[in-house]
Amino acid sequence: MEQDLATLKAAIEQLALDPTARQQLLDLLNRIERSSQRATFSADRTRKEKEVQFLLLSKTTDDLRKALEETEERVRERTRSLERRTVQLLTAAEVASRVTALRDLDELLLLIAAIIADRFGFYEVLVFLGDDTGQRFRVVAAAGASVEPLIGLSIDLGMAERSICAWVARERVQRVVPDIRAEPLYLALACLPATRSEVALPLVAGDRLLGVLDVQSDQPAAFGEHDVSTLQALADQIATAIENARLFQESQAKNRQLEVVRDELAELNRTLAHRVAEQVRQLDRLGRLKRFFSPQLSELILAGDAEDPLKSHRREVTVVFLDLRGFTAFAETAEPEEVMGVLREYHAAMGEIILAKEGTLERFAGDGMMVFFNDPVPVPDPHERAVRMAVEMRERVLGLLTRWRKRGFELDFGVGIAHGFATIGAIGFEGRWDYGAIGTVTNLAARLCGEAAPGQILISKRLLGLVEDLVDAEPVGDLTLKGFARPVPTFNVRALRQT
Repeated sequence: MEQDLATLKAAIEQLALDPTARQQLLDLLNRIERSSQRATFSADRTRKEKEVQFLLLSKTTDDLRKALEETEERVRERTRSLERRTVQLLTAAEVASRVTALRDLDELLLLIAAIIADRFGFYEVLVFLGDDTGQRFRVVAAAGASVEPLIGLSIDLGMAERSICAWVARERVQRVVPDIRAEPLYLALACLPATRSEVALPLVAGDRLLGVLDVQSDQPAAFGEHDVSTLQALADQIATAIENARLFQESQAKNRQLEVVRDELAELNRTLAHRVAEQVRQLDRLGRLKRFFSPQLSELILAGDAEDPLKSHRREVTVVFLDLRGFTAFAETAEPEEVMGVLREYHAAMGEIILAKEGTLERFAGDGMMVFFNDPVPVPDPHERAVRMAVEMRERVLGLLTRWRKRGFELDFGVGIAHGFATIGAIGFEGRWDYGAIGTVTNLAARLCGEAAPGQILISKRLLGLVEDLVDAEPVGDLTLKGFARPVPTFNVRALRQT
């Protein structure tokens, strides 16, 4: 007996038991051992005492048998738990392997759903993906008891109070439901009549919600702590797979774009010589335009947005003549370096304004300049541009006059403006071309400029009718001008009206 008890103790020590269970078994064996020792009673003990001792030994033996049975059940349960945990870990590893190997997202999600349903024996596995708005989610993969009726099934965030998956999508946290009969958010589906418990987990990549993984069981309380943690790991892997697939698709799209660009570049290279030759001819033909026009207008013509202005044509334009009063007398008495210095300051200041207003400088001769608007490229309100330019020029020249007078140069400024039709085009001969405007309107502007007193901007009556809402003008009278049979009603622009 003692030898059997010693063997049993040694076997219990070898079992993978928790300390409490092991100690309980050892305590029972010790009690049996003590009872056995007492059972070797002497011959003088009474029969009654022997019976009591025997009953005590029988009870202890029953307790030991029950304890051993409970221990064996715990070992079996622990073995099942370890086997399930092993399946969970192997499943997670297999899914991770598939995620890295497959690039087709639809195929990958179907495979993952099938792996989860098969390895764990779950009733149904669903994968929802969100649309571009992040408000609606659709089943793209399913495995288990029912597949076809579920593909394409959709939910939206507005269903969060009556759908577990919609609630998980809105809150972005997992939800474990041990018994769907006690769950107010459970949305029953006719094709899944046997569902008893459910777990739904969000698919999140960074701060973006991609979808929901939904797993259902036909057993109540089927999802233990390890099940949920494993499913969460799988959900994270699915989210990574979705994000990787998105990045892969973007990369593929960019590669296709690069291929298109590469083909276009190849085509450009094939036709580059022809295009360059054509552009050289165009530059040679139109490069001379920059002698006449502002850089902006030259670029427009060069780009083909305006007809070749060197060809003679007729157009309605506003013409501006301006010059310095007293310049002839100044040039006769001043040193040539002083004259050139004044002209450089004057031309720089006026040229800046002409370019800003997009005027065409027809020519300048000494202190005189002729500028017109609405050619070679038509502009809106050419008459208003001309008047605004003249007023700005007068204000700019006032600053120059102050400096010049301090140096003893008695100069002033006058402008004449007219509006009408002119014939415009290239004038000259090969090797020496100018751009000119001919017509009554140019003569009128020149004569008005000649009549302007210091600081005056004289305009014709026709032009005043076009800009009367823009300017504060005063009548000068009917001027008799050379080349005009009748007196010309003339007005002086004192200022622009305040808008």
